[in-house]
Amino acid sequence: MFLFTHSNEAVNQPGAIPKELRTPYILKRAEMDASSPAFSFEERMEYLREYGSHCMSFSALQPEMNFFDMPGKGFIAYRSLWGASIALADPVCAEKDRESIIAEFMRSHPNNGFVQVTEPVAQLIHNQFGYYATQFGIETVVDLKEWNLKGKKKQVLRTSLNKAREQGVTIRECYQETRHHELSKQWMSTRKIKNREIGFLIRPMVIDYEKETRKFFAYQGDELIGFVFFDPV
Repeated sequence: MFLFTHSNEAVNQPGAIPKELRTPYILKRAEMDASSPAFSFEERMEYLREYGSHCMSFSALQPEMNFFDMPGKGFIAYRSLWGASIALADPVCAEKDRESIIAEFMRSHPNNGFVQVTEPVAQLIHNQFGYYATQFGIETVVDLKEWNLKGKKKQVLRTSLNKAREQGVTIRECYQETRHHELSKQWMSTRKIKNREIGFLIRPMVIDYEKETRKFFAYQGDELIGFVFFDPV
């Protein structure tokens, strides 16, 4: 994943991020774009289903996001942060349309940046627009049809799985469970920031549209002890 800036000062400083982007993620309510979104929700979902292959594409549906829509091509999801328009993930469009939609977004929002884009998009923005990127992670793709628990490197996973079974932990996919809200509050109480969920780079636990989201919960007897949600790609 790459974090982009249009500051040339970062070029000769490996891993450097401009001062205005080193601030921890403090989210505020985004102001509405000057132009109304061109797409209806149904149209936006059509683009997501067709081109939303980025791991963060579905996170565009989280609250307080803005959209730069280009009819016939796709859209860029962004949020207004630190006085800039910060795009989240790759544009939701065909690969051939990336350059044109990014160019129009930049013209419409000259004070901009891009967060968590893939390497091909990072290279495109560098080559065509002169921006520079700082890599801050990798994306691992697991082929579930081929993946298994065999091998020395997965010993720790087998050990954890066996221990969980011995302790009576079971995993179930469920859509009626609601106790995860309280479990989340309990966990957040152990964090330094206790009064809000992280947003933007990690979407809130609850969003308006979750039709394709899969939800798995861990139980020990009747007690809920953990959960994980998987968004569609």
